[in-house]
Amino acid sequence: SEKGRGIPLNIEARAAYKRLLPLIDKAFSHRTFYRNWNKSRRDAGKGDPLWLFHVCRHTAASRLSNNAGANEFEIADILGHADTRTTRRYVHSNLRNAVMAL
Repeated sequence: SEKGRGIPLNIEARAAYKRLLPLIDKAFSHRTFYRNWNKSRRDAGKGDPLWLFHVCRHTAASRLSNNAGANEFEIADILGHADTRTTRRYVHSNLRNAVMAL
């Protein structure tokens, strides 16, 4: 959307950001993103054709929902979705767990 926003980072992510800061451009660009993403696919993903950015977003959203207990609105904010209908593509609520928590 090209809208600026803040992203909360945990300790590990903040440390990784600080380590990577000298290697990345000062301003976001798609070219910088894809250059680094392709390096990640090669190094960490070992050429796995399923090592895709949106798969990682889906995993992050699922973990936020299932492991951290984040709700749909919190996840939408973290992922940068203006509409929670987009978030629902990533997060599959577990109704059984919700009912069992009552």
